[in-house]
Parts: sequence; C-alpha cells; structure tokens
Amino acid sequence: MDYCLVRHSIRGAGRVLVADDSQLLVRFSNSGTICPLPLISFSDGLTRQVLEPGTRCMTSSGDCEVMEAEPGSGNGLAMYRVRLESGEQSLVPESHLTPLFEAGAADPVGLLGARQVDSYKIFRAREDFRAAHVQNVRDRKSVV
Repeated sequence: MDYCLVRHSIRGAGRVLVADDSQLLVRFSNSGTICPLPLISFSDGLTRQVLEPGTRCMTSSGDCEVMEAEPGSGNGLAMYRVRLESGEQSLVPESHLTPLFEAGAADPVGLLGARQVDSYKIFRAREDFRAAHVQNVRDRKSVV
C-alpha cells in the first residue's frame, strides 16, 4: 500500500508514504502536510484514488496525461497508461505519478466531471457561511 494515491473526505488528495499494522502516514497534495492516520480511516473517509483519463501528472520523464487506469489487485499499486509530452505512451505504476491539480483553475462542471467533489461537510459549512454573510448584509442595511 506504500505510495498509493488516496482521497480523504475533508483533506483531499494525498499519497500514502508509509503503512504499517496500525497507521498510515499520508502527504496531502493541497496543503503539503504529512498526517498520521489510523488504518481505520479507510472505513472513515479515506479511499483509494483512481486517476481519471485526462488527468495531468508529473513523472521522472516529465509531464504526462493519463490515458487509462488498470486498478491494482488487493492492496497492489494501480498501473496507468500515460501519454508523455513527446507523444510516447508508457505503462507507469501510480507510485511514479504525481497528479497536477491546478487549485482554483478548474470550473465546477469540470471538477464534477473529473469526480473531484467536496464532501458534504464542506458543502454544508460553505452554505452556512454564505447564509450568515447574507444575514449580516441584510442586518447592516436595516440599521442604516
């Protein structure tokens, strides 16, 4: 399971750096933080991430684009057929790929199409914040 790609329901995309009998050490792409997580996390918001076709990645050979995924069996690493910038196609294990997620660059429809969606908790918190902001604006207008 070492070096596999994962997605946490709150922290987002990451990579397992070390796995032992009781915990995982995961580096999250968005923040760069490294967090120890109990193995029980796989049943509590942590899932294996499969890169969708079209995802841009970085390899030791340069940037590439995922063409197709071949999921690994059990805890094995997934293999990806990628197209390098030179046009050459190659079969690469997920441990050699670093997804290039462009923060804020993707539109909501593109994110949804790539299955990169926020958890319900984040959505609910954002909606509660928006409602509180609207209420503050309304209260301010009634005072003036």
